[in-house]
Amino acid sequence: MHDQLAQIGIQERELSISHEEPEHEEPEPSRASRLATRWRVLARDRAALAGLILLAVIALAAILAPLVSPYDPNAQTSAVRFARPGAGHLLGADEAGRDILSRLIWGGRVSLFTGVAPTLAAAVISLLLGLIAGYFGGVLDQITMRTLDIFFAFPIVLLAILFAGVLGAGLRNEVIVITVILIPYMTRVVRTATMSSREQEYVEAARAAGAADWQIVLHEVLPNVVSPLLVYAAVLCGLMILVAAGLSFFGLGPPPPSADWGQMVNTGKSVLFEAPHVAMIPSILIVAVALAFNFLGDGLRDLLDPHTLR
Repeated sequence: MHDQLAQIGIQERELSISHEEPEHEEPEPSRASRLATRWRVLARDRAALAGLILLAVIALAAILAPLVSPYDPNAQTSAVRFARPGAGHLLGADEAGRDILSRLIWGGRVSLFTGVAPTLAAAVISLLLGLIAGYFGGVLDQITMRTLDIFFAFPIVLLAILFAGVLGAGLRNEVIVITVILIPYMTRVVRTATMSSREQEYVEAARAAGAADWQIVLHEVLPNVVSPLLVYAAVLCGLMILVAAGLSFFGLGPPPPSADWGQMVNTGKSVLFEAPHVAMIPSILIVAVALAFNFLGDGLRDLLDPHTLR
């Protein structure tokens, strides 16, 4: 009798289990859902959003400079020399009677290029050096990092002036100089992220599964290295615009009469008391763009955080 009751109890439990509704796993968020989540994260960061909008407006104006520029940036009109901001010249005119707004728009092409292009070039080179040094380590790592450590012994601005003085003035040399001085800093960031990823369980699992080193680096390590590199690159873009403006200020950038923000500050410094707007307006724009890149970098840090999708 006791055995029969026990058997009945077992059957009842089995029936109750069979009638229980299966647990549903939460579906993976779709690509559209992830994009919407990331956009909400960016929208909540007002500083990053403002920086993105400012950079987009300036970049668009620079691209469409022939269409949106009210005057020829190099056209000189002696009658409007040092003209104050007004209806005829929205931001005034400089010491040669050139429209400041037009020169800012055209100068955006040069200044943004000298900030963004070298940073991207340095990021590609640093990605290769940092991945190799950080993943394989050993003698290769020591040689790479000890060589790059030489650059850390000098301030970045001093190195830029030194290399620019050796290579000479000009846009091409300015881009080369900024690229060279950025490589050590970005390589260190990539190497650190690579060494951290190299010790993770998913990398060990890939090794145990027989994956080749290049496959592990490409599929397992690289995705975790790109995010911090992008954040760092965004911040460096703002810093490099300041460095490029400084090089132009010292006459090591594109030669006159090409429009360049740093060069505009240089030409306006001699009339700072008579016409302060000539130097102050481009100076304010340079600082605003540098801050915009910094705010954008902070926003990217949150945007690329995988926890934002949870």
